[in-house]
Amino acid sequence: MLQLSIALQIIFIIAIIAFIIGLIWLIINWIRKKSRKAPMIFSVVSLIVLVVSLAGGVAVSNEINKTLSSVNTSTKAKSAKNTDNDESSTDDADYYDDESSSETDNKNQIELDDDKIDIKDSKEYSTTYSDSSWAGTTVKIDKVTVYKTDGEYSDGDDGKFNGIAKVHFDIKAGRDISMYASQATLNTNDGQQVDADTYDSDDFDGDLNSGAHSDGNVYFLLPKLDSVSSLKTLRLKFTSDYDTDDYDDDNSNHSYDVTVNLQ
Repeated sequence: MLQLSIALQIIFIIAIIAFIIGLIWLIINWIRKKSRKAPMIFSVVSLIVLVVSLAGGVAVSNEINKTLSSVNTSTKAKSAKNTDNDESSTDDADYYDDESSSETDNKNQIELDDDKIDIKDSKEYSTTYSDSSWAGTTVKIDKVTVYKTDGEYSDGDDGKFNGIAKVHFDIKAGRDISMYASQATLNTNDGQQVDADTYDSDDFDGDLNSGAHSDGNVYFLLPKLDSVSSLKTLRLKFTSDYDTDDYDDDNSNHSYDVTVNLQ
């Protein structure tokens, strides 16, 4: 199409020259009173060629402009699309990097008493303890996680610890009761005895109304832990009670003595 445009421009220029020559020829014959038929025909033909080439040139030029405009629009749209994709890819990459980083931090640290504790190793145990023998209430311990810290930490009472046991309780109250699992005492198979870290444990027990379902984690800070696999059994003791006007009801106070095997 570009070659056609160039050809029409050449024809247009030639037609202008021919038209001018025809006019000059016509004027000379007019002055000399010679026949004006031949220069008249030449001038008219030149004019027709001039008009046709001009119209054709304009039409071809418009088509070229439309084509170029379409190409530019397509290029811009493609460029914008690629830019959007790049930004999206970058955002996605940043998101996954952040998510991966956050997950790694969560695995390598836990927060106790507003302090971040670096974790060297951890192991999660699924447990099956369940007791429904008191007051229509079901107490379950379904998960224990053992952590070995990266170095030794202070528990705030001049005590030191390098291990943590996290015990998950699930309680369904059969009547209005008070349950104190977050104040339990823990004994381990390697001879350690520690009280629950009530400050950092979840707030899930205490006064529970009949039909209430509550669950949460209780933390125990271990002064010494050789490895996350060194604990084989955990013994937990805690109390519970309910109000009654029956002085003969010896069941209103209850002590739980739980042994959980870690496998």
